[in-house]
Amino acid sequence: SRSLLNIINDILDLSKIEAKTMEVRVEPVDPDRLLDLLSELWQQRIAAKGLTLVRHPTVGTAHSFYSDPLRLRQVLDNLISNAAKFTVSGAIELAMENHDGDLEFRVTDHGPGISPSDQEHLFRPFWQLSDHRTRREGGTGLGLYISRQITQLLGGTIWLSDSGDNGSTFSV
Repeated sequence: SRSLLNIINDILDLSKIEAKTMEVRVEPVDPDRLLDLLSELWQQRIAAKGLTLVRHPTVGTAHSFYSDPLRLRQVLDNLISNAAKFTVSGAIELAMENHDGDLEFRVTDHGPGISPSDQEHLFRPFWQLSDHRTRREGGTGLGLYISRQITQLLGGTIWLSDSGDNGSTFSV
């Protein structure tokens, strides 16, 4: 039922994005509190897969910034979910850095990485990796597309900052 609800929510979000009716509610966001909340929410699910969730200390100071906390959490949730889907052993890492007022959230996994040929398609709607991992884990291929659209709506950028044989790092 959780998977079905996620698919329905993705389709509704896709419809709002395409109709340009997705709303954001800008308010102060405490980045440390946001990452702590995500860590608490994901800790058990990640541990149940035999993985470790590592919440790195914040680099630089950022007491709060303005964004839509629910939409930002949705983006980071999607990145953590993808990392958990495709990581078989090791850790998933959450980090945040303040680069002279520009905040960068990072989700790093220790999965198999993403091939260069797949990387160019990652943020397309309904696109999925073309191997057995995607079929086993399910999904619609909408998560990264929706995450990119939400991030842009919030005035930010999302990108794959590193992917090799030892995992991938997505940054927002």
